[in-house]
Amino acid sequence: MSNGIIIIVVGVLMLIGLFLNVQFHKKIKADHPDLWRELGSPTVFRNSSRKSRSAIYRYIIGKKYRDTNDPELIRLCDGIRYLYYTLYILFGVLIIAIFLKR
Repeated sequence: MSNGIIIIVVGVLMLIGLFLNVQFHKKIKADHPDLWRELGSPTVFRNSSRKSRSAIYRYIIGKKYRDTNDPELIRLCDGIRYLYYTLYILFGVLIIAIFLKR
């Protein structure tokens, strides 16, 4: 797989990730306001602190969303989690491919 294709795939996945994150923020603010406050009242773009982003990341990677018993939130967060892992793998492949071509 060429570096250009990997970069395009990563870009598309990042756009999908942005869409999923917007949905996540809307969902927790509307349906789980206590959780939204617990995570630092996060926003997608404005006033998003590192502490809030870190809390969301730990929440999703740690699968704490499953405690909500909200099937829609669980599906959404599972998708975000799988997307994180896919991006990590693709970034790793890209870095290896760049170093192998030297």
